[in-house]
Amino acid sequence: MRFRPVVFVRVLTDGSEGRLSRVYGRIGRADDDSDGDSDSDSDRDGDDGRFTLEAVVIELGEAGTFAHLKGMARSGVDDGRQFSLMLAPGQGFGDASLVTAQLQDGSKIYSRSGIRLEDAAIMDGVRGVFDGVLMLANDAPDLLKTALAVLDIDAEGQEVLRGEIMTAGEDRRLMLATDVGDRCVDMPLDADIFLVTLVESRLGSERGTYADPVPGLNIDVYGAAGTDGCFVADTIIADATDVAPPPAENRPPVADAGDDQSVETGTGVMLDGTGSSDPDADPLSYAWTLAAPAGSSAMLDAADTAMPSFTAVVDGDYVGTLVVNDGQLDSDPDSVTVTASTPVVLDGFALYAANCELCHGPIASSSVENPDGGRHPGGDRTGPGRHGLAQLPDTGRDSGDFGGVAQ
Repeated sequence: MRFRPVVFVRVLTDGSEGRLSRVYGRIGRADDDSDGDSDSDSDRDGDDGRFTLEAVVIELGEAGTFAHLKGMARSGVDDGRQFSLMLAPGQGFGDASLVTAQLQDGSKIYSRSGIRLEDAAIMDGVRGVFDGVLMLANDAPDLLKTALAVLDIDAEGQEVLRGEIMTAGEDRRLMLATDVGDRCVDMPLDADIFLVTLVESRLGSERGTYADPVPGLNIDVYGAAGTDGCFVADTIIADATDVAPPPAENRPPVADAGDDQSVETGTGVMLDGTGSSDPDADPLSYAWTLAAPAGSSAMLDAADTAMPSFTAVVDGDYVGTLVVNDGQLDSDPDSVTVTASTPVVLDGFALYAANCELCHGPIASSSVENPDGGRHPGGDRTGPGRHGLAQLPDTGRDSGDFGGVAQ
């Protein structure tokens, strides 16, 4: 079997009672056939291409025991196995913070591609990540008891380009941001692309396609410089272990046009769509339409808001329909019906004659004003109408308001 190291990774798994296990190792393809690919036949790499993980360091401890720090060595390793380390910003330390790194008896040093290195590989200007127990002191330099150093260097003659994808074009060309500047990367049709993933604390790998290297992804590119200045990829390893899972599929919102209403013709009406909702809590936009009865010229005011209004100018049913949108999807429509009607004025005198005259006797004749401006027979007393009280002849009690408005 030939082991082809491609990337040195850290796998973080959750343990019980706050304990964390960090496993460092070399990820590569195990080849055992004559053509040097990862499948069992003698042609170019087929559809197998699974990775193996060769663990070299395992850290186990309470959460926060081991610091994982990025930085640059500012000296070589001295006889006491110490060197100066300048910490990169953004890790909770001030700019250009220096600590003393102390290598232990069991400390290990690797390149990012998994090559074991000696102490001499640590020298002024070499960048890397350093794991260990950080001991802070007020009267002495802070000390990092270093268990592992992974240096951003490669063995002599190894051609590798590392960085973050800035753009991915349809011409199979990537633009990569590296530590030494931006580089373009061409991906031939026969280039191998692999994805390293971490799912439920399990490390996995799968063969990828050109569509998988997307902006924001960190990749290691193995190959050689092309004649046009772009790096020509032979193998691309995409580290997807820190990539956030894709967002859940967007779900459509739900429109709520409110409750049906009954109003008096000629009055203003306000619709209420504030009960609409989105299961993903996305902000909503509103689109109302109004179907008015024949003869009505009613139109919605502020039809793109949650609470539009209109005037019910004629009798009939006005149907408001609401559709909401979450920025991507429309809801199903929801409707509300507003029924407008003209009030009916009842004749109190006729009601009295039909319902009360038999018991209370007729009203004495005279002419009094009725609510609509006409004259009705009555006595010197006010007749039964909306604007007055009727004096009942047999009891002397007020009859009450027999006139009124029927809603």
